Amino acid sequence: MTLILSLIHAQYALQVSDRQLSQEKQPGQYEAWDRASNKSVILLGHDGLISMGYSGPAFISGATTDGWIAEVLAGVDLGARKSRPNFGIQLGSGVPDRVLYMHLNAITDRLNEAIAARQVDRTLDIYGVGLCSSSLKKQAWPVMARIHWDRVKRCYAPAMSKRRWGCESGRSFLFAASGLF
Repeated sequence: MTLILSLIHAQYALQVSDRQLSQEKQPGQYEAWDRASNKSVILLGHDGLISMGYSGPAFISGATTDGWIAEVLAGVDLGARKSRPNFGIQLGSGVPDRVLYMHLNAITDRLNEAIAARQVDRTLDIYGVGLCSSSLKKQAWPVMARIHWDRVKRCYAPAMSKRRWGCESGRSFLFAASGLF
């Protein structure tokens, strides 16, 4: 089971998710694989900070999903395919001048390549919440992002809330929940 709760408010962004990874031992029977794992990645881009959590498969191409996402973002091998990956905190990025949406596009492109190679299924759902800013001198605004399987387009697709999603006009929050049971 996986649960991700994402909330953005006019002044903050919040995301909560469980941590346990499980593996399918027999069809329909799952067993805890790593109770101390992580299902989130934090990304600092040129225009903001976003926390991404996922529900769906625990592994993509033999790597833990959070490790696979981190490797796509960093552009280097971080050891996510090891039997018990432990790459901890990595500071920096392969492309530090990218804006957050470009990072989401990079993940989406790699997911679509993994779909074509049958290395991932269509159940992966990535939610992100964070803060964006056009300048350090201007107030940041909360954002929500999602990468999901688009049934109409028949591929993974990214989406990100617009800068003016409603917090300026009195809308108090946006909320999303994702999970697999």
